[in-house]
Amino acid sequence: MERPFRTGRTMRSCLNSRGCSTGFERLTSARLRAEKIRLAARASQSERRRDTRRKILISGAVLAAIEHEGVPALRTKVELLRWLDVQLTRPHDRAVFDLTVPGTSAKNET
Repeated sequence: MERPFRTGRTMRSCLNSRGCSTGFERLTSARLRAEKIRLAARASQSERRRDTRRKILISGAVLAAIEHEGVPALRTKVELLRWLDVQLTRPHDRAVFDLTVPGTSAKNET
């Protein structure tokens, strides 16, 4: 059994008549808007997860360095990334900071 629209007409009857074309267009437009909002929320959630992962990795690297060799003075993001390039070894961890995996750079492929 088909569900009726608010007007009491079913989708099939709206498609067969000219009077409901704007209702159908509104329904399609509403679905597209809802999909766009859902995708934007998903992207935002993904970026928040990635940001949280970065913070956890930086904290872990700093704590490990404190226990072993100490933390160097890091004043810029570039210095931090250079230091993390040495500290992070797992490919998944390096990918969060867009660091290349050792042995995969263009220099080493000769």
